[in-house]
Amino acid sequence: MTVLIATDKQRIARAFNRAAATYDQQANLQQAVGEILLQQVKEQGIQYDHITDLGCGTGLVTDLFARQLEYQQFNAVDISDQSIAKAKIRLANHSINFEQTDIKNFKIHDNQSQDLILANMSLHWCDDIPLVLNAVKQQLNESGLLAFTIPLSPSLNELNPNSKNWFHTKEDISQTCHSLNFKSSMISTEKIILNFDSATKALRYLQKTGVNVVKSSNKTLHGRDYLSKIFQETSDLSQPVTLTFYIGFFLFRKIKVDET
Repeated sequence: MTVLIATDKQRIARAFNRAAATYDQQANLQQAVGEILLQQVKEQGIQYDHITDLGCGTGLVTDLFARQLEYQQFNAVDISDQSIAKAKIRLANHSINFEQTDIKNFKIHDNQSQDLILANMSLHWCDDIPLVLNAVKQQLNESGLLAFTIPLSPSLNELNPNSKNWFHTKEDISQTCHSLNFKSSMISTEKIILNFDSATKALRYLQKTGVNVVKSSNKTLHGRDYLSKIFQETSDLSQPVTLTFYIGFFLFRKIKVDET
């Protein structure tokens, strides 16, 4: 089994490489979600000496965690080489180890177990989340914390079904984590609505944040004829629209051997 077929991995990497130059100006949602996740992690009141960020992108949220948590080692992983290049510049004043790979293939080089593994708005790009979470579990310390955010169903319900990726439900994610012997520390959801003056601007937002790849299709969201069919309520790209996200916040602890 694989997390992403080769074609999907290449298309996703290309999409985020193209978006790297404009990502920071458009990624208000990702940053706001990351700030909430950071606060939830801090509220656990634990020292995180060894931290890994899966899907670090341009380092926006990585920077938040690196500035506000004390650590001995911090790893940052992303599939996009252009995003990592920007992250290295942003995080030049921090001691961060970078690796360009997809999440499934990530492995700590020195086999150092991690106290915290975080993934902000990145796991939904994985076709086999249980496989990824099981791999993450193997790299956590006993009682190590897995903290992640992920868009949930029915996110982007303004779009036609064949024009968006499929999203998991909160119940799907929770059941998967519990089946892997994670213990929930916190689970919450937040509905976030983004308003755009036109459908064109909404689609530009998706493109500039790299999320215009539909994994079930060979297409990305571009071309006027194709774009006019994306929104369910309108084919007029000049009309104001919204994009609605249902964000799941999940904090799970690896269960100690003596707790099983």
